[in-house]
Amino acid sequence: MNACERLVAATLIEIMKAKGEIALQEIDLVEDETLRGKDFALFGLSSLDWMELASRVEKLAGVELDDAVMIDPEIRSIAGWSACLYRAGALS
Repeated sequence: MNACERLVAATLIEIMKAKGEIALQEIDLVEDETLRGKDFALFGLSSLDWMELASRVEKLAGVELDDAVMIDPEIRSIAGWSACLYRAGALS
């Protein structure tokens, strides 16, 4: 699971940096339970940004994310996406 969390966190940081947002470190995002569960919209990402994030994550992981993780703010997060990737067998 940790590899999936690191993948999502690292990709999130790349997108935030490209937008000129002050980005946290990958380790901060993975180790902080609150940040792991934070909706991507609350990081300042628009729906187009998290679509780009999803596309990059899917390509790197080699699996598709479930539609639910794209639209449900409760799981549109590092934790939610990592769990989805893990269940799909990503990075195994």
